[in-house]
Amino acid sequence: TRSELRFTANAPGLSAVLRAGYAANRTPDNPGAFAVNLSSERVRGALTILDGLRQGQSLGALLGYRFERGLHDRHGQAEVDQFISALRLRFPLLAGKIAQTAADPQAGPDDIGQVEARNVIDGLALVRHLTREGVSQIYPFDIVGLPPADSGQLDALTAEAARLLDDNDAVADLAVAESAHQALAGNVERASATLDAYAKDGLPPEPTRHAQT
Repeated sequence: TRSELRFTANAPGLSAVLRAGYAANRTPDNPGAFAVNLSSERVRGALTILDGLRQGQSLGALLGYRFERGLHDRHGQAEVDQFISALRLRFPLLAGKIAQTAADPQAGPDDIGQVEARNVIDGLALVRHLTREGVSQIYPFDIVGLPPADSGQLDALTAEAARLLDDNDAVADLAVAESAHQALAGNVERASATLDAYAKDGLPPEPTRHAQT
């Protein structure tokens, strides 16, 4: 759920549609259903991910990279490398999807399992695990066999897991807003294509100006 809903879309009609969808679908058990948060920070993050998709990266790789980088950049004192390695093994990504973490071509052939383990976590697979019903979003996320964590490490991993979920949610919110905008403009095919692309981890159309302001 979100404590605050902010709609920054320029078109009043779009804001009204998004608000109506939220009001019509929220329930006491799921008050966040159809809630769309288009704060500037979330839109910037979603657009960064969108740029990566256009460069040929997968959503899982982009989310995993942001998760790992967040752990290093915001929690450098927590010594999180052992946890990243363990999560890479639990949520492996196909090798070579992100240039910064691809295996060194000069290193010679290697076992595919080892190559995948050196890549980033499949962030989308981790999101899907964390959003399963009944799964804890506090480290170790109901995953057996992960290394034990002290209080600082636990806080760092839990905080970045929350940011990972927010990043994924922001991408979905941008897709919903863009699709609604296109539908209101009469571009039904583009509206459908936008949602289909995000749902299938494809290449979404360039968002219109309303989502980038």
